[in-house]
Amino acid sequence: MGYKLIALDLDGTLLTRSGEMSDRVLNALISALEKGVLIAICTGRRFADVKRVLRELRARIPLILHNGAMIAEFPSGDIIARFPIPPSKASEAIKAMKRLGLNPFVYALIDGEVRLICENPLGMNPSARRYVSNKMDAALIVDELERLPDGEHLQIVAIDRREKVEEGLRALRGMAGINVMTSGRVYDEGHWFLEILDGKASKAEALRFLSSLLGIPRESIAAVGDNYNDIPMFRAAGLSFAMGNAPEEVRSAADRVAPSNEEDGAAWAIEEIISEEGGI
Repeated sequence: MGYKLIALDLDGTLLTRSGEMSDRVLNALISALEKGVLIAICTGRRFADVKRVLRELRARIPLILHNGAMIAEFPSGDIIARFPIPPSKASEAIKAMKRLGLNPFVYALIDGEVRLICENPLGMNPSARRYVSNKMDAALIVDELERLPDGEHLQIVAIDRREKVEEGLRALRGMAGINVMTSGRVYDEGHWFLEILDGKASKAEALRFLSSLLGIPRESIAAVGDNYNDIPMFRAAGLSFAMGNAPEEVRSAADRVAPSNEEDGAAWAIEEIISEEGGI
């Protein structure tokens, strides 16, 4: 029967370093869909950003967003499921991040719209300020982040020096009821993401939820990614590919290694997957 669902990371996988999708990668996605293989994009990004990137893809597909805190449909944006952080846990995590000297911001679903809630971006480091400035269409500036407006708090994010993020990972992973993770670099190797989700939310758990909804068993799922947050997703699939540009730890966690994102490695992986005559 072959593979029925391919879960694909976006940045560093489907997209080049410049944030573009090559014609070969787009055509590989279209070819898989035409062969009856379902594509699911799995990313830390919000829906508005993904919609712009996929504007040339004329198909209805599921999107796993905010690193697994939400599942939505492309291109409609209709929400299939979401896995918010309980308000008490969100407040506790924000206070803990601030004690570590981090400047967090929150993605929250408010009145059906995902907003980025933050304190004054001028107090953030340049990388965090640059990131938030690119999301001002959805920004909601508050005096104290701990006093979050009512809504469903999907994802708490901080951007800081790699060493500080690694310190935050060690310090926060002991907190019950939350998933503490990193998507790695932001704009350069010196600055990384630190992210907090609900304890039951991740790309892997969202993929399991989606596959259960669709009636697709693990052995009929393939996954392709390039970063630390993709490792659990690999374990939720019957076959996994790490990109050639992935860190060694990520490459070691996958069944196979594809060429890099600058060499259309995602297209190569998709072509390999749809040529398989059966699951493993």
